[in-house]
Order: sequence, then structure tokens, then C-alpha cells
Amino acid sequence: MKKTLSIILALVIAISCMAVAGTSTAFAETTTENITAIPTYKTTSAFTQDVNLGKATLQATTTANDWSKTYSFTVSDDAYILISYAYGKLADYSWKHDASFEIYRDVLCTNKLDVQTSENNDRAFFAKVAKGTYFIKTSTNYDKEDTFYLFLGKMSKATKFGTLKYVKTNANRTVTYKLNTIDECQSIKAHTTNYGFTGGITTRVCGNPVTLDSKKQFNITYTNNDKNAYLSVNFYDVNGFEFDAYGLCLNKYTASVEGVKNKTYTGKAVRQSGLTVKAGYDPASYILSYKNNTKVGTATMTVTGKGQTIGSVTKTFKINPASIAKASASVKGKKATIKWTKSNGAKTYVVQKKVGKAWKTVKKTTGTSYKTSVPKGKTYFRVYGTATVNKVAYNSAVKSVTVNRKK
Repeated sequence: MKKTLSIILALVIAISCMAVAGTSTAFAETTTENITAIPTYKTTSAFTQDVNLGKATLQATTTANDWSKTYSFTVSDDAYILISYAYGKLADYSWKHDASFEIYRDVLCTNKLDVQTSENNDRAFFAKVAKGTYFIKTSTNYDKEDTFYLFLGKMSKATKFGTLKYVKTNANRTVTYKLNTIDECQSIKAHTTNYGFTGGITTRVCGNPVTLDSKKQFNITYTNNDKNAYLSVNFYDVNGFEFDAYGLCLNKYTASVEGVKNKTYTGKAVRQSGLTVKAGYDPASYILSYKNNTKVGTATMTVTGKGQTIGSVTKTFKINPASIAKASASVKGKKATIKWTKSNGAKTYVVQKKVGKAWKTVKKTTGTSYKTSVPKGKTYFRVYGTATVNKVAYNSAVKSVTVNRKK
């Protein structure tokens, strides 16, 4: 029995070794065609134009009926890589067949690289790569008498393809954006709504045609009821490549700012903290700036998006006089004297007495004391500081005091 098990175990090990050896042999047979002298372009459209006109540097060809082939290339620094291909006569640049591309970081084609495909031209590919060697795996279905051409270009890693900048929110519930691209803009898409291709500088946003003005600006309409309308504003260049997408926009129709509190005068600039800021349903990245936030009155806070959050929204809050730190009462005969400490920022003080369940104002003074007749027993008073700015009263917290006349 033991002998039989030993024989079976030996066979299993032998078969495993053969499988590994076979795999290694298959990997070892992986061959690549090296692509050298990759030209540099300033725009994606310049690369595509060179390819279309047959001016692009020919970097790889094959006339064999290979259904798949691997090409290698090396970049000496971080860069953007552009790939396109053609069949037939190079001058004709005819599109007779189909091909698929995958870019890998390793020769065994196991570590795949993410690429962007062109929206209107599935034979153009785009990817950002770091310094190193990469491998392009192609799968084609061309005839053996045809010729396959592969074109490879690169762009500087510092290239900024486009920006979408918030300009302003308008009274008619539209928000103005400014579009900057190194290539002409082809189309704009807002979230999951419709978009269309363009002619000239006319584009389509949310299913509605919009024309870019001389400043390359356009408007998108927002509503209070649809918080998804503003999400994910993407744009495409003339080659169909999708670039910077600003997913969130802050404006008076889409922003919610929770946690804004009235503040107390300190003599210095006062600010908000612990805010919850959302653009629609999503948390927004933002910075805060202020106006009129040092004196008693109404301060203005501007919440401005940063990073992938664009636009801004303003909120206001009150700066009230500081609280009265201490109040006391003394009784002499039928008279009571109430004293209190100053309320920083207050111009006058209001003294109130409780009558039944209501508070009745009995004195307004610029001083910090009040003398009055009181009946036997307890009488309840309270005092607060106040200042009027632009016909609006700003009050400190109240300070309560109890007068107890025993005789």
C-alpha cells in the first residue's frame, strides 16, 4: 500500500513539473517587436492629423497573418502615450479591419495599464505612463495580403489638456463655465444627461444646444429639484478623448452648508468651524473666506470649491456683542440696585423685568447699573447688551439676576 502511494505521489510531482516546464517554455517563447524613436507631439489632434495624412513616423509593420502580436517600447521619462493604427496602403490610410489594443507593464502581459479610448475613433488610444518599458498586445483580423501599421506618439507629462472653470451663477438659474483646451472642444456631457457632437464652436449640454462665446464660455441650467443635474461635467476634444471632469459644483441652487453659527464679538476676526458642505448629495472640498467678520453686525462667508469641486456659495452669520460676564443685585429699603459687567461690542443695555410670564423692558441705558423700587419678595430681572447696525439690532446673551426684598 505504501509503495502504491509513493508511486502515485511521484507521478503527480512529475506531471506538475512538466506543466510548470511547459508554462515556462510558453512564456520564454513570448517575443516582441521593439518600437524606437517615438516622436513627440504638442496636441492629440496633431498626432491624429499626422496619422491621417500619412505623415506619422512608421513604427511597426507586419504583413503576416498574425492574429496577435506584442510590441515593446521604452520611454525615458514620464509621458502621455498616443497609439493609432491603419491597414492597407499607408497613403490611403484605409480602415479595412478591426484591431484591439492592450498595454501591459510586463512582457508576460499580466499587469494591464488603464487607457482612454477615443469616443469617435476606436483606433486611437491614450494613456499616461511612467518612465520604463511597456508592451502593446494587439489582436487583429486582417488578411495575409494586407499590411498592418502601428503608430506611436508621446506628449510631455506636463501637458494640461483642458480645464473647466466656474465663472458665476446667474439670476436665471444658469451657471457660467469657461472651457480651456489645447485641442478644440468637441462635446460636453453633464452627468447622465444627453449630449451631442458639435459643429464649429457649438456644443450640446444636457440635451440643449449651447454656443461657446468669444471667451469660450457656456451656461448650464440648474434646478433646486434635481441635485444630480450638476454632477460630473466632462468634456471631449476633437479626437474624442475625455479629459478633466469636475464632479461637483457649488452654487446657490446645489450647495448645502450646515453648521453655520452666529458668533460673539471678540475684537478680532471670527470664523466658522465644523461645517458640513455638500454639493448636491456629495461632500465638497472647499476653502473659506470672509468679509465684515471683525465687528458687530452681519458677516459674509464665501465657500469656494477646490480640487474637483468648483464654484462658490455665500452664507451670512451674525456677530453679536459679547455676553455679560457677571450681574448682581443689592437691596436698600424699597430700592434695588442692579449692576453688571460690560458687554464688549454693545452700545447700550436693555434691562427687562418679568411681569407674569412675559418680560417687559423697563430701562435702556449706556451705563452698567440700574436702580428701581421693588416690592417685597422676589423680583426677576435680566439684562443684555445691544448694538444697532444698519437698522438691525444685534444682542448679546441675556444675564439674569434675582432681587429678594425681605422687608
